[in-house]
Amino acid sequence: MKLHTRVLLAQSPLVLALVGLGGVAVVAISYLGENSQRMFWDNYLSVQAMQRFKESVERLDVAALFRLLGRQEESQRMIRAQLPLMEQSMHEASLHLVEPGEQEALDRLSERWNFFSPLLEQFSALPLPGPAENFYFDRLYPEFLTLKMAANALVDINQNAMVFKSDHVGALSHWLNSLMLITALVSVAMGFALSWVLSRLLMRPLTVLTLTARRLGNGDHAARAQISGVGEMAELAMAFNGMADRLDQFRRGSEGQVAQAWRISRAVIDSLPDPVLVLDTAGVLIASNVASSCLIPGSGDWRAHLDASLREAIERQWCLVVSGQSGEASGYLSEAVAVSCEHGLRWFLPHALPLHGEEGIAGVTLLLRDVTRFRRFDALREDLISTVAHEFRTPLTSLHMAIHLCLDRSVGTLSATQEELLGTARRDCHRMQAMVDDLLDLSRIQSGRIALQVTPTLTDALLRDVADRHAIHAVERGMTLLLAPNAVSRTVQVDRERLGIALSNLVSNAVHHSGDGCSILLDCLDEDREVRFLVRDSGQGIPEMYREQVFERFFRVPGTRAEGTGLGLSITREIVAAHGGRLGVSSDQDGCSFWFTIPV
Repeated sequence: MKLHTRVLLAQSPLVLALVGLGGVAVVAISYLGENSQRMFWDNYLSVQAMQRFKESVERLDVAALFRLLGRQEESQRMIRAQLPLMEQSMHEASLHLVEPGEQEALDRLSERWNFFSPLLEQFSALPLPGPAENFYFDRLYPEFLTLKMAANALVDINQNAMVFKSDHVGALSHWLNSLMLITALVSVAMGFALSWVLSRLLMRPLTVLTLTARRLGNGDHAARAQISGVGEMAELAMAFNGMADRLDQFRRGSEGQVAQAWRISRAVIDSLPDPVLVLDTAGVLIASNVASSCLIPGSGDWRAHLDASLREAIERQWCLVVSGQSGEASGYLSEAVAVSCEHGLRWFLPHALPLHGEEGIAGVTLLLRDVTRFRRFDALREDLISTVAHEFRTPLTSLHMAIHLCLDRSVGTLSATQEELLGTARRDCHRMQAMVDDLLDLSRIQSGRIALQVTPTLTDALLRDVADRHAIHAVERGMTLLLAPNAVSRTVQVDRERLGIALSNLVSNAVHHSGDGCSILLDCLDEDREVRFLVRDSGQGIPEMYREQVFERFFRVPGTRAEGTGLGLSITREIVAAHGGRLGVSSDQDGCSFWFTIPV
């Protein structure tokens, strides 16, 4: 038997139960509706006829009062209009007599009407005001009340009957609800029982397949599904057994290759001289190499063995990669983390790479580059630059003074050629003096010998100071220096002088490397927990390959003019880092934007 046929048979009892329940519900509702309408209809029509009869009687009484008031024509017109209606109402009531005592009540009503009608004619013939008025109060009005009471009696009989029938319908409805509930429970119970039995028979081959798959997963490679017969389940069992046979053959042939590949990959990781940590997306260490044993000597939580600063740097890189961002380090030696090891102080630069799986990032590989030698070389270079710059100051001062005395003709007259050459020499001395001062400032900032003088500073005031400082220079170059009208005014705790130097370096860089007629915009943006200072020019921009190198000392983008000392952006980077901020550059076809952030 086909699988879909078995499924249909397994579900058929429930379907039959639902069909039977629906049939019982339809019959019960139809029966209740028909009986309710039939029971109430005659009583309703009788009550409606008597209500119209009573209204007509009351209008006749009003017509009599109109005659007493002298309005004879209106009284006669009302009487002629109501008499046919009363006859019609009594006739309609006689057509719907279904209750005990209703015929007797209608006969009494007819009797009282036959008595009331001649009285009304007699009243209409009496003269006004005396005889007619006495007749109305003595004879006509009491008979009017008696006639209304007779009509009310007929209404009461039908209304009481309607109340009784309503109770009867409620009881019938309750009985039908109970019947439907019992029928539903019995139908569902029987349908579920039969479906369960048939489903068990249907699921037996699937149970065999599940147990066999579980045994294969637990390592029992000889397990096979034993299902006889024909149909889809038997074909599935044959295909499953064939797959198990091929997996067994593949396992026997590939176990050695997998083990060899694991040994090779492990040897490659262990051969790396730098520590390597492999973390999963939950931050759990799943692999490490031999070089990492100097940082993580024991087992357990890797965070407990690491220095706090290195642990924070690793966790920051791991978070960036797991969140889908780039965790690659910038390569600056200043971002290296110092760690005390058994061999002395060593410097590591974390570098994170994602491990991609079938569903996205499956883990993070962290390479801790040992940059201790480069750090020491950089320290030696800094010391050498600082020493040389310091030693240059004395001869430069002497040379600058000698040139100044010559140009002032304190030692004799000069020819035009000599004066021109000495002027060039003095400008070069100024340039060398500025370079030496920048080198010494950079050395002091990097070594931490210059303490920041932090004071509350308004961001817009700092922008205005820098704009005023460079306004004349920009005008000389034919440029427009603008201050953004919506620049944020917010108080920050900074070294106003040093931060002003950093911002001035960015403006000077924009002035030097923008063409004549370009515009430069100074702006400050609010970014919740930090403020962003922005210097944007409309120059030619910076190619993407050079954007990370522009902050290195003495670096110039190929093809640009050689102006300044080449140290301004490096000094800016160190000042911003000392304030705990970030520095960056973005460039497009409309110009270049240098920015840095300061925490609030």
